[in-house]
Amino acid sequence: MPNILVIFLVCYSGTILCNIVYVLLQSALAPTFLFRISAYKIFGFHFERSPEGKFKYIKRKGFLSILAFPTLDPERTKDVPHEKITRNENMYLLLCANISIVIFVIPCVIGFFNNAPLLLMALFATGAFMAILKLAVTIYAMVLATSKSSVARYSGELAHRVRTGTSFKDLNVKSLAELGAVDAKIYEKINYIQFYAYYLEENERFEELDAFISEYEPVIRNLPDIRAYLGVRLMLLHYYSAVKITPDKADEYYAFLKPLIEKDQDANSFRIRGYYELNIHHDKPKARELAIKANEVVDSFSIGGERAREKALIDRLLELTLDIDY
Repeated sequence: MPNILVIFLVCYSGTILCNIVYVLLQSALAPTFLFRISAYKIFGFHFERSPEGKFKYIKRKGFLSILAFPTLDPERTKDVPHEKITRNENMYLLLCANISIVIFVIPCVIGFFNNAPLLLMALFATGAFMAILKLAVTIYAMVLATSKSSVARYSGELAHRVRTGTSFKDLNVKSLAELGAVDAKIYEKINYIQFYAYYLEENERFEELDAFISEYEPVIRNLPDIRAYLGVRLMLLHYYSAVKITPDKADEYYAFLKPLIEKDQDANSFRIRGYYELNIHHDKPKARELAIKANEVVDSFSIGGERAREKALIDRLLELTLDIDY
């Protein structure tokens, strides 16, 4: 009879095996559903897609697992209706989860009727359990996103409008009170927080923006260090480096994001770093160098209103660093 440690290691191996299968399915099926893999995390080693489409290693903290991060392909989805994108996303996630279940359940059934070794059964049973868990999470997320009162669904609609060319200034974002979502969970509101902050900034409603940031920053500060919450932390670094210049806060968020942001080759990372160098370190030459790099790659950054905002912020940084005293 295997001891508890051996069973634990076998079950852990089953979890890893399930993740490997799931990542392979995500990668294989992504193009069919207008997605692309933007990053992989393999036992803590983080590989990020560059603007040229190649994966580059970025040293980051991580955990002992294997994950893929699919995102919509911006070029292939810029003219696709939001409803079709939602259907594609649901089909993509459901197919990955269901195929994973089949891959692990079949060996379990065969092993059960053929008296397979206990450890082998434990390996595939754990994989099947994890695959079923992924399906349950997927279905829950779909129910959440399709709820009429869901702020997550509203955020998806905002994202689609931005991708198809609406500027952040013209989004006319509803408040959480108008959406009846003041008490929604933070993970439901995380994308909304970014859209609303950028909307207020673009419309120069700075008093409202300050109050909004003050309300949600304590919550954001305590979020776990996972990719889903990267964007909102970048938003705060931008806010404290370029909008309400606050050196201690900017230094705090920069230190937290440094392992990623200094290796990222996207326009927004170069631009955020540029404002940080200009307004926090008062290093105009370094800020201009970063602004030039941002300008060189901005046409490969996102699409629609998001790219337009990025270009405007980069142009402003180029103007602010035009007169350099070397």
